Amino acid sequence: MVKKEDINRLNELYKKSLTQYGLQDREKEEQALLRQLYIQTIRDKLGS
Repeated sequence: MVKKEDINRLNELYKKSLTQYGLQDREKEEQALLRQLYIQTIRDKLGS
């Protein structure tokens, strides 16, 4: 289950990725993990 804090962090990372500095490798990994968690939560809710 994705938490509000996770969604907020995902949005922060997205906004940072649009800047001239972009994301560091560690942040890219975190973003990918949070996206997977978010997508899985949506799929679980749709399947119920």
